[in-house]
Amino acid sequence: MEFVEKDINEQTLTLKVVNLSDGDARAVYKNTTFDFRRFGNLRCYVHAEKVDELDDLNKNDLKFFIRLGSDFTENYYEYEMPFDLTAWGATDTADIWPQSNYLDIDLQKLIDAKQARNVKNRYEGSIALTDIYTISEGDNNIRVVGSPSLADIKIIMLGIRNPKKKILADNDDMQPKSVELWVNELRLGNFEEKGGWAALGAMRLDLADLGDVSVATSITTAGFGALESSTY
Repeated sequence: MEFVEKDINEQTLTLKVVNLSDGDARAVYKNTTFDFRRFGNLRCYVHAEKVDELDDLNKNDLKFFIRLGSDFTENYYEYEMPFDLTAWGATDTADIWPQSNYLDIDLQKLIDAKQARNVKNRYEGSIALTDIYTISEGDNNIRVVGSPSLADIKIIMLGIRNPKKKILADNDDMQPKSVELWVNELRLGNFEEKGGWAALGAMRLDLADLGDVSVATSITTAGFGALESSTY
């Protein structure tokens, strides 16, 4: 897999896979420390094209995915979508960056997927936190593993997956695939301007001959932070 970062002003990543095997995936990632709770959406533009004009590649043969979490494998949210291919030699901006490839993730849906998983597990007990829980939205998929939190995003992963054939009725030809993908202007949107709050509580009990017991607790909601904080 090749990875190229374009000019910083363009905020663009280029991902290129050649002969990506059926059921395999390749990705790049960035370590970060971010609180996504103040935002409603995560957005980016995706452009895709064949590596070679004669390649046999169609929509749904490959999927683009973005993974957010505190680690790579045990606590993360993932959003996956197919993408349209730009015709070889196209020059029109609308063809290069088709609206169908515009990714706009409603972050609340990630939280809802985790809550749905937890409710199902509470009543059925059939889903371990280490299992991948999937909710489909048409051709797009939301996946949850472990106990990720939008308040504690430590990795952002962008990748390409060649979905594994599951049933005979699938149109998957099980062949390796190649594609060049551009991801442009990954950004957060719908900033919540409402301030947060914090509280601190302390209690001390005098238990006569038994001794003293002291208890302290605190809570901080999204939006509360120091003026110089970059995550609020």
